[in-house]
Amino acid sequence: MNAIHIIRREYNEHVRKKSFVIGTILVPLFMLAFLLIPIMLAFFEPDGQASVAVVDHTGKFGVDFASS
Repeated sequence: MNAIHIIRREYNEHVRKKSFVIGTILVPLFMLAFLLIPIMLAFFEPDGQASVAVVDHTGKFGVDFASS
């Protein structure tokens, strides 16, 4: 009988906290965001081709980029 009272008290003590309620709402929202954002980015197509400039003052890497 005491175990039931202790379990009920501990449950009520944790569930009634603001952090528990906020976490219960935010964790599923973050999980949904981590699922949907990569899917949305996979369908994103850039408008055109971009140019990239490489500035290499040492001369070590510029040859590799120029040949490709």
